[in-house]
Formats: sequence, C-alpha cells, structure tokens
Amino acid sequence: MRPSASLGIVLIAILGIFSYTSSTADPPLPPANPAPAVAAPATEKKPTFKEIYEQADYSATLIIIYEREIEVTVTEWQDQKQPNGTVVRKPVEVKKKEKQFDPAVMSGFVAKDEENGKFYVYTAGHIYRPQYKIFAIEASFKKNLPNEDLELVGYDLKADLAVLNFKKEKFVFNGNAAKLGDSSLIQPVDPVMTIGHSHTFLDHAPTTGIIVKTQIPYLNKLVHSARINYGNSGGPLLNDKGEVVGINVLMMNDELGVYLCSLATPVNYLKRLDKQLKAGGEVKHADLQTVLVDSSEGVAVRWVYDVSIVISGEELLYLRNGDIILNYDGRAPKNALEIEEYVFFEKNPGDKIKFKVKRESKELEFEKELKKFKKK
Repeated sequence: MRPSASLGIVLIAILGIFSYTSSTADPPLPPANPAPAVAAPATEKKPTFKEIYEQADYSATLIIIYEREIEVTVTEWQDQKQPNGTVVRKPVEVKKKEKQFDPAVMSGFVAKDEENGKFYVYTAGHIYRPQYKIFAIEASFKKNLPNEDLELVGYDLKADLAVLNFKKEKFVFNGNAAKLGDSSLIQPVDPVMTIGHSHTFLDHAPTTGIIVKTQIPYLNKLVHSARINYGNSGGPLLNDKGEVVGINVLMMNDELGVYLCSLATPVNYLKRLDKQLKAGGEVKHADLQTVLVDSSEGVAVRWVYDVSIVISGEELLYLRNGDIILNYDGRAPKNALEIEEYVFFEKNPGDKIKFKVKRESKELEFEKELKKFKKK
C-alpha cells in the first residue's frame, strides 16, 4: 500500500520545518578570547654551593711570619788570666737576646671598597698578637692567581676583625671580589658555607652547615655547624647567595676536644667598623664586663667578672648576678643585645652609663664607669 499523497505532503512539510529551523538557527558564537596569561613573578635562581665555591676567587690563605725577641743562654769560650800570669780559655754561660721567627696560617677574603676603589683583605683580629711583631704577610689565592704581600692596617680585638692592605701600589685584584651580605637577615637553620685553610694541607677547603644561633651572650657571634679548624680563622662564612655574612673566628670543642660548633663575627659589625679599621691601629671599645641574658623578667645579669663599685648613701651599688636591668641611660631595653651593642658602638672607655635595676624587691639606680676591653 502506497502512502497517500496527503501523508507525503505532511512529511515534506515537517521535514521542511526541520530543515528551515536548522538552516536559520543562530550561528555558533565564536570562542571567547582567553584571558591573557599573567606571567609568574620571576624568582631569583640561587646558585649551588658548588657554583659559589667555583667563583670564590676572593678566598685567601695568609702566611704570617711573626718576629719576637727572646733571651737565650749560650756558651762562649773566654780567655781568663790566671794568678800566675797564664791565660786559660774556659766556657762561660752568657745571656743574649736574639730574634725568633714563628710562622702561622690564617684565612681571609678580598673585597673592594667602592668609595676609594681599593682592594683589601679582611681576616680575624687575632692576627695581631701583642707580644709579637708582624715581620711579613703573604697571601695566596685560588685559580693560581699570583701571591701578594700584605700589611696590617687596623684590628679590633673585641669584634675579632682586621683589615690588610696590598703592598703593591694601585693593586688591582684580577678575580671575583667578595660581596658583603646582611647578617641581620640570617635565621636559624639557614644553610651556610665556609672557605678557608684547614689544618696544614687543605687550602681553600669548603665546608657546609647551618646557622644554629644568631647570637650568644657577650660574644655576639653567629653560631653555625660548618666545621672549621686551625687556619680557618678569618675566612668567610657565606649564605646560599654567595654573600659574606660572617667572618669565622673560633671553633668550640668540649673538654675532650670533640668539635661542637663554629663562631663567626657578623658581617654587619665589619661594615659598621670598616672606616675605623682602615684608619689604622687598634679600634678600642668600652666593656661592660658582664654577661647579659634575656630572661622571662627582662634583661638579666648572668655573670659579673669585674666589680666596679660606686658608693651611694649606705649601700654598695654595682651590677650583680641576678639583677634585672629596667633602664640604661634613660632607655628601657628590649633585649640583652641592644645594651651590648650600645656599649660596643656608642660608648668609649672611661664613659659612664646609668643603670636602674631590680634587685630582689628593691629598685636601685647607679652609675658604672666603663673600662677598656681587654682580650682575655
């Protein structure tokens, strides 16, 4: 049976409607323009410690020859006339003074003074020895740079810093000079690296570790775990950017000689004392002659190793163990380091400082005269 004409017309009409609907539908919208990509902030790529070490041309090994005068007893043969007129030669002990030369090895690093354009070598202050005269200093560097003769310019025994000058006139260092960082940014667990002369055969030896503590009472040093040894004194302590953040000055051992930690003078001390060091001679500091610590009650006196007494009324007034410092020269202390740096940078030997302290149930006020720091 064929479909009827009317059914065909209906089907055609329906298909036509669908066809019309399909052909007249709104064209698809073009894809929306994607939002422009926002560039991620560029992050500074930190060098590896291996890369930092490879660029450390500034590392210096210092050979110091010390000279001193010593008294020796020598035997000399002298002619002695006898009662009978004969001459007899006899041995006689005679005391004489002669020069003795003692070698030592330390470390250091080269940095450029951007103000005068000169290069200097920085090292630890104990390169200066009161009982000796420095006869000669020679520096050797990495990458087979030529050895250079140096001379001591200035030193600071309390900060344990020294600056050396190149003897060669208008000397230009043909390597990478060290960059000084900001030691106030250092935090515990930050990675660090040292470079220096370790023992008698490891030249420009690197060691790595972390910052353990950013200060310790009285010494005001960075404490770190990068191993140093004899000969490392004066070498740089570097952060993970390759910047000098400290100058290595001391290793701490226990009573059995087992290594505990290393100490470094913060580089910010060097930056603050730089002009004084380059002025020549000893940089002198006042000394509070106490150990101050931060406690739950405030800044406390932990230990007094020199008692300067000021008599006021019927009481003997001086800093004692256990005192809580409420005020110094009209300032309320935030921490122990604040007082120590105030005395270190702003006071001179002979200056006085006013204290207000809490001692047991009393509050006392008195003055203390500051003495010159003497290296123990």
